Amino acid sequence: MTQTPTTRTTLPDFIEKAQGLSHFNWSERWIPLDDLRDDLYPEPMDPEKAQAMIDFFEAGAARTIFVSKRDDGSYVILDGRTTRYVLRQVGLTYWVCRIFYHMTPENETNFRRDHLVTS
Repeated sequence: MTQTPTTRTTLPDFIEKAQGLSHFNWSERWIPLDDLRDDLYPEPMDPEKAQAMIDFFEAGAARTIFVSKRDDGSYVILDGRTTRYVLRQVGLTYWVCRIFYHMTPENETNFRRDHLVTS
């Protein structure tokens, strides 16, 4: 089933350019955590950090998960693997994701290299 973005988020040009994301279309919306793939870019997770995030969980403090929507409709986590793990551990099933469209695998790799925040 093809889903269309429900929210188009626009940042001022200077912020997008500073983040290096101005050439990608993106939106933000709630996505089921089970629909997010983390098998393509499996970075190691710090178990102590993850446990601390679970122990002191506050929904307002959890970060947006960055994903790339692939042509097959799947969502690949670019940044936020630990966040997804924590959200699942506290019993949540959906979370807000920033979805980038039309990224190639090379774009994804470059994004992760240039913009990755340790999740």
